Amino acid sequence: MNSKNRGFTLIEILVVLVIVGIAVGGASAMISVGDSEQEVAEQVNALTAYSEHAAEMAVITGEPIGLVLMPPKWRQEEMEEAEEKREFNLDDLGWEYRWMKETGVAGANGTMRRWVDIEEMEPVVMPPEIDLAVSVEERLLTWDFRPDQPIPVIAFYPEGEVTPFEIEFTYDKDPETAQHIVVNIWGEIEWKEKADVNRDDDDFFK
Repeated sequence: MNSKNRGFTLIEILVVLVIVGIAVGGASAMISVGDSEQEVAEQVNALTAYSEHAAEMAVITGEPIGLVLMPPKWRQEEMEEAEEKREFNLDDLGWEYRWMKETGVAGANGTMRRWVDIEEMEPVVMPPEIDLAVSVEERLLTWDFRPDQPIPVIAFYPEGEVTPFEIEFTYDKDPETAQHIVVNIWGEIEWKEKADVNRDDDDFFK
């Protein structure tokens, strides 16, 4: 097929919508107190937008979408294994997240389900100052051992369900800068602090 005539795929269109959503959301971010708070807000806004669209993508495509999180220590190990003669300073590395989909892959024993990268969605590397604390199903993840292959810690399903999770973002582990992405009681992805402010505003006008 001539690449010049190739149309946009559904995933590519959705990725464009994510990018537009991030830009619009970032322009109206509620945090403007200082550089550190603003940096945290921008990262929370981006992952919230990606997560919301991943949930939509799973429903539309009929394939589960998974979020892979890589702490700096795992990235250091992975990078040093890839480049054996080079060492990487852990303090210079930030968290990384990427997206995968569970799809059928043909093999010798028939079609098997496995997680594969979504090529249209590039991995995102956060600034090294941003730290995450991730809880899945009310259990805080410790990141003690890196798996041989990337495995999503959070999944979005075609039925509209999502793994219950909470991600806390801080700047240099300062609790005063903490912002959270959570799954609310309705099963929706929510930037907690922004939602709380919006609810307070609604109550003010009642």
